[in-house]
Amino acid sequence: MKWLKTVIVLLLLVLIPLAVVVGVIASERGCRWVLNHVPGLTITAMHGTLLSQITLTGLRYENPDLSLSADSIHLAWQAPALLTRTLAIDAFTSQKLIIAPHPTKPAPPSTFTWQQGIQLPVSIQLKHVQLDDTQLINDGTVLTLKQVNLALQSQNNHIVLQKLSVNLPDIDTKLTGELDLSAGFPMQLQGDWRFTHAVGTWQGQLQVIGDINRLTLQHELKQPFAIQSKAEFSEILATPTIKSVSTWQQQLRWPLTGATPQLQSQQGRLEVNGTLNAYQVNASAQLASPNVKQALVTLQGQGSLTSFSFKPLQLTTADGQCQFSGEVSWQNFLAFNLALSAKAFNLALLVPDFPSQLTLSSQLRGQYQKDWQASLQIHNIDGTLRGQPITAQGLVEYQHEQLTIKPLTIKIGRNQLKSEGMLSQQQANLTVNADMPDLSVLWPGLAGKINGETTLKGRWPMPDVNAQLSGLDLRLQQYQIKNLALVVDFKPENPNSRIELKADAIHSNTLDIATAHINVSGDINKQQAQSQINTNYGQLSLALSGQWRKPTWSGQVTELSLTATRAGDWHAQVPVLLTAQPLAKALAVELAPLCLSQTAARVCVAGRFIDAQRITASFTSQGLPLALLNPVLPHHAVAFNNSILNSDVQLKSDASSGWSGQYQFTVPSSTITLTGAKQPTTLALGELAVKGVLARQQLKTELAFSYEGNNQLTGTVNLGLTAPQALSGQINAKLNSYQLLNAFLPDASITSGLLTANIALAGQLAKPTFTGQLTWHDGTVNSANIGLTDIQIDAIAEQTQHLKLTATAKPFLPTASGLDKTFFVAV
Repeated sequence: MKWLKTVIVLLLLVLIPLAVVVGVIASERGCRWVLNHVPGLTITAMHGTLLSQITLTGLRYENPDLSLSADSIHLAWQAPALLTRTLAIDAFTSQKLIIAPHPTKPAPPSTFTWQQGIQLPVSIQLKHVQLDDTQLINDGTVLTLKQVNLALQSQNNHIVLQKLSVNLPDIDTKLTGELDLSAGFPMQLQGDWRFTHAVGTWQGQLQVIGDINRLTLQHELKQPFAIQSKAEFSEILATPTIKSVSTWQQQLRWPLTGATPQLQSQQGRLEVNGTLNAYQVNASAQLASPNVKQALVTLQGQGSLTSFSFKPLQLTTADGQCQFSGEVSWQNFLAFNLALSAKAFNLALLVPDFPSQLTLSSQLRGQYQKDWQASLQIHNIDGTLRGQPITAQGLVEYQHEQLTIKPLTIKIGRNQLKSEGMLSQQQANLTVNADMPDLSVLWPGLAGKINGETTLKGRWPMPDVNAQLSGLDLRLQQYQIKNLALVVDFKPENPNSRIELKADAIHSNTLDIATAHINVSGDINKQQAQSQINTNYGQLSLALSGQWRKPTWSGQVTELSLTATRAGDWHAQVPVLLTAQPLAKALAVELAPLCLSQTAARVCVAGRFIDAQRITASFTSQGLPLALLNPVLPHHAVAFNNSILNSDVQLKSDASSGWSGQYQFTVPSSTITLTGAKQPTTLALGELAVKGVLARQQLKTELAFSYEGNNQLTGTVNLGLTAPQALSGQINAKLNSYQLLNAFLPDASITSGLLTANIALAGQLAKPTFTGQLTWHDGTVNSANIGLTDIQIDAIAEQTQHLKLTATAKPFLPTASGLDKTFFVAV
């Protein structure tokens, strides 16, 4: 019996520690103790046990290879199922899970081979997995998953994927099917996807059948048009080979939306065959546009992992054709050698506003290796464009930071553009001559004529510039200029250099400028500028002076006056400092406080601009008359009398935290006239105060307003500036004077009653929710024929978006009608 004692002792040595472990993790207190001793793990709260259900909130985990956090994680599983070698998870959910791997050393080489397969140690049952607002962060790249849902089960090394759905901000995907974990991993999967964007909605279905050695993929694009595709992949682990065909029989169009497409294709076919290092592409498609009823595009090409050759890409219409051939490679650096030729080709197929019949021959060569080198040789272009004869030829080269133009001449109708010369860091000698007496033939909506010549000589970037340009009857769509004259006579070291721009009769839908005159004089070190602009809104006079002391330009606003038709005369307190300083890949421009004054009113702006992510700006006003807004307010509504605006806005933007700042607007007690009332009525207003803070993509605003005694409106509103723009806040109101409302009621008036409101805001800006209470007690409404008294209204909005409304009132007939009867009504 000695052996029996030994067995019993061994069993006790095993079972007693196991019982202790089970006892610890079976209690909430024991689980908390275990989790608190996991290195790098912290949690804010915990409920449940590790043997059945557990919920963790405020989870943070950190180790050298991984950072993980979550607002909450919930796990419900069947621990006893492990005794039958089954991992059974009833539910696993998470909120705002963030996973950020940061490996510190290369992973060891894997001994895994796809041909061996995988043997699962247990069967798996995942009934419900849902991850909400998940972020995967890898090497600075953030992938946001709105929601992930998963359900699967495995048995005998065979996985049945019941559901896998992944929802990204613009993409929704779903996948189901079966996967065997034996050698080769045989699979059969089905899925669909949907992509929603400003350009339209794309939707398709996918089926994958085969194993890791040979796969067949079938895909059908259903929106915005129908394309059927089938691809067969073989020798995937050795020399991957593809054989694919895509066809469409319905109308493809561009743009995807709109009444009339620019380009359509009724049918087409695309084939790709070969290996990754040697594949062939063959494609053909029928095309049509509003101006070209029938065309055919074909492509023959071959490529590898490092290059692709067009042999060729050809576009054929009933009258002519256009051909594109050549090679693009990217093995060690980007290089290209491409040829474009055409014969009697109608460009209206691609650009409807440019009907043409073009014959051309051109060559584009270049490469990018530390810097760009490229050349465009236009051997010849001739034919017609928009009904006008066209010819062009020339050579444009760029290499070693030098631009060279070897006579480039373009003639369209009576218009001609010539250019010749070179431009580099060391020197410049470039001439551009434009003689364009009929701009209407160049572009739809363009009209007028331009004539001029520009010459650049000397060292770049400060060459001598001589230019004379004149324009007459210029028009582009709704914009017009009757006369335009530009004269440039600039030499960097000549203090008599000048730039003068004159224009008159400038017209648009909203602005008419009678005359505009801008004059700049000086050399590279010292400059002066004056401008005088007369518009239908008033006159603007501005004068600047400045000097450049490498690397900073500093200047002053020496005059600024504004005479506005409706706002009167405003003058700036000068001088005002203005500086510009180059920084790494940016230019810092700073304006000291610039203040415009009129009697007791004052408006000031100041700021510093580096780029779109680094801005500092301020705006303040004192005694600014709101009566300036009266001319632009809706007619027959309201007019400001003695109201003024005092404001202080301070804003700042940086790349790390975005916009931040604070603001305050105050309108002291004043009066307004209700011009749209039954009879013009003057109303006394109390102070209106609005202030707020902008920080961390959150806008927090406080509001306080009163008028005529004890009528008050106060509130706070918090708004998120990024999607989904969360909204929260509180609005409180107290009203016992109804002069503002009575002024607009047609045949009635409110003579008494106390209105109170306490409303809480929540939800999102696009879909707000309101909860709280609104009451109106002891109210009285009079009209010519009937009245209501003892009005009692109570409205309560609940979280369930239900509204409870209770209302009572006593109708009465005015004594003037000969009747004095009172009734009682309850709702």
